[in-house]
Amino acid sequence: MANGVNTSNDRVFEYLQSAEPDLTFVADEHMLPEDIQTVTDEDRKTWKNFSDRLGSLDQFQKRHLKDLWIEGGRPTIKIEKKDSKNTASGDKNRAWYGRWENPKAETRDILHLYEHDLVADFMGEISHGRQYVRKPGESVDDWKARRNKQSEEMKKQVKDFEEDRYGGLDWDVNLGEKNEGKIKKWFPYMGTSRTYRIGKVDGKEVAVDDEGNVYPDMEVPPWEEHGSSRSRSLAWAYNQPERALYDPEKRKGWNEQRGEWIKPTQEFEAHKIIEDSLWGDYESRFGKEWRERGTGWLGMDWRSDEGYDPSNNEHIQDLIDKGLVE
Repeated sequence: MANGVNTSNDRVFEYLQSAEPDLTFVADEHMLPEDIQTVTDEDRKTWKNFSDRLGSLDQFQKRHLKDLWIEGGRPTIKIEKKDSKNTASGDKNRAWYGRWENPKAETRDILHLYEHDLVADFMGEISHGRQYVRKPGESVDDWKARRNKQSEEMKKQVKDFEEDRYGGLDWDVNLGEKNEGKIKKWFPYMGTSRTYRIGKVDGKEVAVDDEGNVYPDMEVPPWEEHGSSRSRSLAWAYNQPERALYDPEKRKGWNEQRGEWIKPTQEFEAHKIIEDSLWGDYESRFGKEWRERGTGWLGMDWRSDEGYDPSNNEHIQDLIDKGLVE
């Protein structure tokens, strides 16, 4: 697990703000490459089925979602059945973003969304689309190379940080004279532990840190044989996750150990920065009741488990027949 964060350094964090949506992401309009903008038959099929599944959702809201879909590179949308498993993680009802599957549509990734939570899932996963969409002037080969690199980075972040890769929120306990605090976002980075050395206690070798603290249960480096000679490490440190507080103005976090600003993890950027901004913009357009899983969604007919009408599952069966629901 990541260590706690020292929030007392005013010099470093003087620009840090509360965890409000970073609306600058909404303002960043994408000028997509021509072949991304060109609508294919598969694109039309994808959006029609998704739009139909949204049922009686206001047309202006549907149009806004379509704009986000276009800006995210028009990924294919697959609608999963409620309580089915995410094939990537094995979790039920957990939407996910996948790589392209159709060789003829090389620049289309894929969104896996669940039938009972379509818009919330869409907002979360289209945020990845904004990370991965082809950029202006970027060839298909360059885009694939970047996507491969991002995929490898993601795998490493999953291994290093597990669920912490999504980051979180900290409450600043330095309340000051006005007894006011604020929430700050954090994401993990791989740092190093304190340095340990070999010491002796009662004639036994033990690990000792720079402050003289003794760690009797920590294994000290063994001797390594090299033919007629041998050697050993006399000082060592471990890699361990640390937390960087996020600065919304820089869109980066402060690496306290290195004294430098660093990029967020991919999941933090997608869900704590981009998705937050998309929801903040959606709320400003259509009202607070439409924020994520707000009350505005409760009356939507697409939220029923069986489709528009709980007594009629013909629409879901139609999507199954078209291969858009698994």
